[in-house]
Amino acid sequence: MPDFNFGSHEITHIGLIVRDIEKSAAEYGKRFGIRVPGIGETDPREKTGALYRGQPTEARARLCHIPMGHIQTELIQPLGGPSVWKDFLDRHGDGIHHVAIVVKDSRAESARAEADGFPVIQEGDFGTGRYVYIDTCKALGLCVELIEVY
Repeated sequence: MPDFNFGSHEITHIGLIVRDIEKSAAEYGKRFGIRVPGIGETDPREKTGALYRGQPTEARARLCHIPMGHIQTELIQPLGGPSVWKDFLDRHGDGIHHVAIVVKDSRAESARAEADGFPVIQEGDFGTGRYVYIDTCKALGLCVELIEVY
């Protein structure tokens, strides 16, 4: 059996699922004394090709990437259809969902993870790259997101 690990990659951001992104972003700004950037929205499925548990999904999200030194905090408010984000919010409410690492080949890395028992939960494109959520929840208590920048 493979012994897959994420050790050779640097964490780029920590993802938090939130119910109200405006309220959460304002709170982060206030509590950390920082300017919070604007809030964006993920592209529709026609652009992302998003898959959730291997099936096409119309799920989208509102996003806010807050720079905090060498790492970012990513706030994610789920919108619509089935998604890893909506599942988390429904089960746990607001909270830490994932750590993200940058990889050179998300398909190769996700295949290695799956071979070691960590399945892909959700994946898609974001214009300048690709994201893949790996289900590492039982092992790590959160998911790992692979980010590949083209």
